[in-house]
Amino acid sequence: MTEDNHIFTDGSKIENRVGAAFVHHVNKQEITKSQYRLADHNTVYIESLSDNREFIWQIKKRLKDREDIKLMWVRAHKGEMGNERANLLAKGACSRDLIDVQFTYLKVQIRNINNEKINRKLTVQMDAF
Repeated sequence: MTEDNHIFTDGSKIENRVGAAFVHHVNKQEITKSQYRLADHNTVYIESLSDNREFIWQIKKRLKDREDIKLMWVRAHKGEMGNERANLLAKGACSRDLIDVQFTYLKVQIRNINNEKINRKLTVQMDAF
């Protein structure tokens, strides 16, 4: 008998706290789970994938010959048991005090931070005149 493996992932941002989680099901039974508090500057929004398209493409390329592995998007909050569980765990991770995983800033975040610094510096210089 072939095992039916499903891994569900989700992320959540509550106020400024970010959490992520995964749940692994085998034959519709949860066998493992994990949740992580991420640094506050991290994002869970789809725009964050724009800098990771190459990474996603590489995953798909490596899985193309694996008929036993399929990547699928699952609509949130539609009753999919594993997805709902991952969502709950991600939300729970947001309430942790300690950060479990520290990722670097995305390119767009770095650009925005630098633009803000430049704008503040220009404002100070303009006010000095």
